[in-house]
Amino acid sequence: MHLIRALSIIFGFLALGEAVIHFTGMKLPGSIIGMALLFVSLHMKWVKAAWLQGLVDVMMANLSLFLVPPCVAVTVSYTHLTLP
Repeated sequence: MHLIRALSIIFGFLALGEAVIHFTGMKLPGSIIGMALLFVSLHMKWVKAAWLQGLVDVMMANLSLFLVPPCVAVTVSYTHLTLP
């Protein structure tokens, strides 16, 4: 049950980041905005770190699988950010 809640929080912030990108037209990946919003929510104690701990442990054990896609997204978006 805890993993379902953690996945819901993670995917909820991903969807929120994508919505921000869609409605504002920003030229950043939605996943990066979602991670920033999750960071702010954790910092403000709106989301408790304990809610995510089980999923975080699994994700840290497989870090390379979860780290490569955002890095590729930023690399691809870099050309859009540097164009006038």
